[in-house]
Amino acid sequence: MIAVNERGHLIGGLFYKQQDERIVHMEKIVVADYYRKKGVSDSILTEFFSRMHDEHIQFVTTGFFRPEYFYRFGFKTERKYAGLVKQI
Repeated sequence: MIAVNERGHLIGGLFYKQQDERIVHMEKIVVADYYRKKGVSDSILTEFFSRMHDEHIQFVTTGFFRPEYFYRFGFKTERKYAGLVKQI
């Protein structure tokens, strides 16, 4: 999934892989330096969760990189998934 600015230039993106019919693993989210701390990553994640909900995904998992950021979006530590998990 990618994010573009008003001129159509790539400014960020989110990489993920579907594990099965109900679980998606988010590999990473990236945002161009100029657009950091301007809400781009928050917007990308919000759109991502909306799309996953529409596709009937039940859980999004990710690793432990910057857990304090992901906690804000409802992620929790879960041993079963060996990382962070959010129920959609």
